[in-house]
Amino acid sequence: MKALVDASALLLLVKHADATKLAELAADLVTLDLATYEAGNGIWKQTRLLKLISEKDARATHEALVGLLSHTRILRGEELDCTKAMDLAIRKGIAYYDACYITAAKSLKLPLATEDRKLAASTGGQDVIGWKKLLGEE
Repeated sequence: MKALVDASALLLLVKHADATKLAELAADLVTLDLATYEAGNGIWKQTRLLKLISEKDARATHEALVGLLSHTRILRGEELDCTKAMDLAIRKGIAYYDACYITAAKSLKLPLATEDRKLAASTGGQDVIGWKKLLGEE
């Protein structure tokens, strides 16, 4: 299933899917360049601040993330209508980077894959799916 994927969904995909499934999915996924940094920061936070995963697991998760992203279409900032994203952020009272995900998904006519409830609630009718649907588990 084609989708624009945010960092929250990316992290759960690499945590729960094996390498073969990730390779199958990658060609259908699009994400923003900022997702790379957000997801990496999420791994760091789970390791150092929350102590939820070991350093070994963090490195393995990061390696899986890098592998997935190497085969995923990554939209750069200059490919996004930043003015539209800022207008949305101000109008909805949401973070600018969340507005960027929504704006990109709408412009590409793709569902937004996210596990972020606030982001999902701010889409204004945009099709929202979760990581399990991407894996065919829903």
